[in-house]
Amino acid sequence: MLARLDVAFTAAREHAQIGPGYEHAWFSDSLTIGFPITTWHGENEFLDVVTMAERVQFELARAGFATRGGFALGAFFMDGNVTFGPALVEAVKLERNATTPRVVLSPDVVALARSLLPSYGKGSTWTPHSDFLVIDNAGRVFVNYLDAARNYCSGDDKDELLPLLGEHSALIQRGLLDHRDNPCVRVKYEWLARYHNWYCDRAGLPAARVAGFGAEALAPFS
Repeated sequence: MLARLDVAFTAAREHAQIGPGYEHAWFSDSLTIGFPITTWHGENEFLDVVTMAERVQFELARAGFATRGGFALGAFFMDGNVTFGPALVEAVKLERNATTPRVVLSPDVVALARSLLPSYGKGSTWTPHSDFLVIDNAGRVFVNYLDAARNYCSGDDKDELLPLLGEHSALIQRGLLDHRDNPCVRVKYEWLARYHNWYCDRAGLPAARVAGFGAEALAPFS
């Protein structure tokens, strides 16, 4: 398992493409990414970090590791040796309260995301946020990590997306089977099955659904 985790982390680091100006550190099984907002509205930084988060989470999911996290905005310091600040504390709290395998956004980050929507034009039917982010029926916003599967495709070709979603489905089914006698863990895979099915329905790929489960009540961010 440790060897599989090391391979997964290596792939996640490479696929995340964490660029210059973004401090990051791995500690045990945790990844922290810190970045300053250098533009007046923070759009580039926001979209970059959400993209990194979904790619890391997707790579780890492909290896069979269900992960969760938090995305916070605020005072924060990070270099090669030290990481601290209120934003880190809030992100850790978000991760602990996520309950299911997802990266949850803080209210301040959600407000930042909404402030960026008008830049795409009044009445716009699509923004990057509607692909990257999802809202649950309790109003919590989290990263739509299955969107990262499209990075492996040459375009919007569903034939390329189908095997990736099928792979994710198989991993969920294995987790459900492995933890059939551990309800505390199994419930996380049950949620993943419903999230996965929601994404398959949205992508128009019902063949990749996890059998025996409905779809989670989710909506694209807007």
